[in-house]
Amino acid sequence: MRTWALKQGFEYRFLDDHLFDYLPSAELLSRYNVVIVSDLARLRWLRYLLLDYDQVIWCDADFLIIDVDGFKPVKSSYAVGREVWVDQTTDGQLKAFKKVHNAYLQFDRGNAFLDFYIETAEHLLERNTGGVPNQFVGPKLLTALHNVAGLTVHEQAGMLSPVLAAACLRRAGALDSAEYSALCRHPADRVMALFAKRSDQLPLAMNLSASCIESQGLNSDRVEQLCELLLSGGMII
Repeated sequence: MRTWALKQGFEYRFLDDHLFDYLPSAELLSRYNVVIVSDLARLRWLRYLLLDYDQVIWCDADFLIIDVDGFKPVKSSYAVGREVWVDQTTDGQLKAFKKVHNAYLQFDRGNAFLDFYIETAEHLLERNTGGVPNQFVGPKLLTALHNVAGLTVHEQAGMLSPVLAAACLRRAGALDSAEYSALCRHPADRVMALFAKRSDQLPLAMNLSASCIESQGLNSDRVEQLCELLLSGGMII
């Protein structure tokens, strides 16, 4: 990310847990976990930055720029990322769920979407009285809005599911048959073909979903192998 930002002529900033200083109240941290509230905090931080910058771009810490020269912001006042989540259903079928995500967010000063998104997310968090998934005001809210209104999507800002990650590693020979079978029962080429079929454009950057991948049994060494594979041109298709 740092290399990409410098090549594009952008100022790069890394923000740690001070991100949560931008929440409207500390009470949210007591009601929700950090994954949920980070989705709101990033929006409020980006809005704060737009007081000084013409454009801001958010990328998660595990967002990998595969093509540093080719990946560009879209020409729009705002944009969200594209999620094509390839997974196995409960009955073992292979399926691709096409959604949008907030691991990549892009906003211009004066855009009409950011304030609406913040107000909607805050409203949902304030009024909710039950349990919610981690993606409540992130990908789930964005996908609901996209299904109704058709948001601007950066099709080349993708998302890697654990099944797709395993298929990439298997095709490259980094996983043996037994390791791969424990993660996915479908051939790696079939997984990749489904991803390609449901993707409008080949991703030039991808959120690695690192915590999700590791929870499925691919450890940090495998994640590093995956990064090296993607950066060397061993992409999905």
